[in-house]
Amino acid sequence: MHYHFFPVEVMELQKEIQKHEPLLKELMLLHKDSNQVDKITAIATYCDVVLDGVYTDEDLLKLCSILQNKLRTKRGELVLDVVQSLSQLPS
Repeated sequence: MHYHFFPVEVMELQKEIQKHEPLLKELMLLHKDSNQVDKITAIATYCDVVLDGVYTDEDLLKLCSILQNKLRTKRGELVLDVVQSLSQLPS
């Protein structure tokens, strides 16, 4: 028997999405059959994050953390400086 767990970054992003009703509705209605990368792209669009390039699995996990912080900011919470995280993504 094999268990496949989602990385912490993905789980934390999912928790934050639950607090954003418009995004949650969009994901449920328009992206219910989409793969994880397509869903992350939709979340990035919602957060006004422009994606360009080829991303590794590690890059996608960093992106999940960045998007989680962006969503928290949309809710008005104080967050760590996202600029440092953005600089770690490939250009």
